[in-house]
Amino acid sequence: MPTDDPRYTHRRLPMRRDEALEAGRRMHEATADPTNPQGAWSATLAGFRLRCGLVDRYLRECFGSTVQAGPFKGMQYGGRSAGSMYSPKILGSYEQELHPYIEALPRYRRFVNIGCAEGYYAVGARLVAPDVEVHAFDIDPEARRLCAELAAVNGVADGLRIGERCDPATLAELAGPGTLVMVDIEGAEVALFEALDPGRVAADLIAYCDFLVETHSTLNLGLTLPAVLDALSGSHEVTIVDQQPRDWSGIPELLPLGQMDRFLAQWEGRGPEPWVFAKARSG
Repeated sequence: MPTDDPRYTHRRLPMRRDEALEAGRRMHEATADPTNPQGAWSATLAGFRLRCGLVDRYLRECFGSTVQAGPFKGMQYGGRSAGSMYSPKILGSYEQELHPYIEALPRYRRFVNIGCAEGYYAVGARLVAPDVEVHAFDIDPEARRLCAELAAVNGVADGLRIGERCDPATLAELAGPGTLVMVDIEGAEVALFEALDPGRVAADLIAYCDFLVETHSTLNLGLTLPAVLDALSGSHEVTIVDQQPRDWSGIPELLPLGQMDRFLAQWEGRGPEPWVFAKARSG
């Protein structure tokens, strides 16, 4: 019968009273000052976060902690993410623009993940490329704890090196042909590449590594994309990796949800900023 098709059902996501009260409190606080132009937007985000939590819970019921698609399909994911959305990672659609570069990891001998958060990429790299040496860095101690926990859950703790900061001297030690450096440090990528000037650090630091960099928009610098391009275009073949649309139609578990919940299941909370992939001309 057509009515048995999940497309023709409607799954309502239950909300606990305490969740509704907390979201209402945050919305009220956000709009308490009528002269604050950001108040309405902050209240909207509070509503989004509430709804995202309901979608997260629903997808945990559907899939448990197993990533469903993408290069990390089958990975056991942790109870929460650090600094990013949870559901897109379980679905495997998270940053799907980067999938071709992640699938190429077995071609490298070393992967350096600067800004590793809870370890989605660092642990995933160990799973898809077990022969690749993986170094993960994050200044947030909770992120490092979650990364170590995720590595243990997936049985790759022994092959993953976790550190706090990857300063120029540390990166110089790890640099060389066959190294992919992934950078996601919330706008600090500009300072990183300024410190990596070949005149100040080993000249082959930039020239022999491939880079995969998430650009950002900051209050002080604006878009970091021009600075990243300036830093890498002299020594690398640079590709701007734009965002792609998401498609929920192939995920049966999303079909009974309303349009907003389908959207939020794959929403990553990002702006329009692209990534940059820089392929070393040398090496």
